[in-house]
Amino acid sequence: TAEEATSILAGRDTVGRNLADSWKQTHSIVDSVFAALLIMNFVATSAVASWLSGRDVLDPAGVLPLAVLAPWATFGIQRWLRLHFQPTDKQSATLKSTLDFELPNGDADDVWAKGLVVQDLRASDAAGDLLLHNISFHLPPGRVIGLRGDHGSGKSLLLQTLASPLELSGFEISGSVTVGGRPTWQRTVERSDCEMVHLPVAPILLEGSGAQNIACFRRGDAPERALALLEKFVYSLQTAKEIVAVKDARKLPGGYKAVLALARAFAIAPKVFLLDKPETSLSPKMLNALGDLIKSEVRKGRSFVISTTERSLLDLCDDLLVLEAGRVLEFDEADAVRKRLQSGC
Repeated sequence: TAEEATSILAGRDTVGRNLADSWKQTHSIVDSVFAALLIMNFVATSAVASWLSGRDVLDPAGVLPLAVLAPWATFGIQRWLRLHFQPTDKQSATLKSTLDFELPNGDADDVWAKGLVVQDLRASDAAGDLLLHNISFHLPPGRVIGLRGDHGSGKSLLLQTLASPLELSGFEISGSVTVGGRPTWQRTVERSDCEMVHLPVAPILLEGSGAQNIACFRRGDAPERALALLEKFVYSLQTAKEIVAVKDARKLPGGYKAVLALARAFAIAPKVFLLDKPETSLSPKMLNALGDLIKSEVRKGRSFVISTTERSLLDLCDDLLVLEAGRVLEFDEADAVRKRLQSGC
């Protein structure tokens, strides 16, 4: 469904993405084989029924029902076998993590319930090694946090844990994450809104056209807003139309993949954006467009957590959160953190 596609393309359903990627590969040959079997079954049954009718063994009125009945039975067998090609619950469950969370205390109208609130976030791997150590911070609406830290400090893991901890295979996660006072880890079919969008380094694209991917597989043409956003990145309406017109978005060049995913994220318009090295594969013009869009969304009250080393994006950050081995080394206003880091304090 479009809602499932939105969750996958928003970076919050890795299991669903894996299933979507494998479904077509698994069933394309199976579908072709069964289609051929149905045709052969109909032709063979019709021929046998006609032969029996010619020998007065079968009433002529029974030829057509018999010719239809046999393929119908084959179709029923096909449906049964298709169910057994689907990944089992056990296969899906191996991708999930153990999750333990507590709801934060306080009134929902309190300032701490507004925006993104992270409390005592811990993540340990299957060996029991603690990779994120009691991380807590508050991101009010309309502000930008920049994530800094050496390679392996936990920046990407933190973003993935904020977005969808259940997708971390073998991990044990505890703590709480809320947006607007509501726990983001508790998702139900009744809640169709998308509080957060997570853009990993590699853009998330499913098998389908550019238009389908940018529209999260909702029916119809690419939404005008998404197309307009894409145009901002490529500085050409014609180029934007060419991108959404491609039959398989996964075959686009790296830069076009990146801006398609970014345009889709801004079109979804979540309350919180989680961007992991968004500068990857972007040209200087595309990077300028990203900066302009971030500033525009901030003015609308939306918030960003950005893991980046790009100076132009760091200049947009109100606060900096510095990680070291999964621990918060610094979290303060950006200018104050820069001064302390430069002075060596």
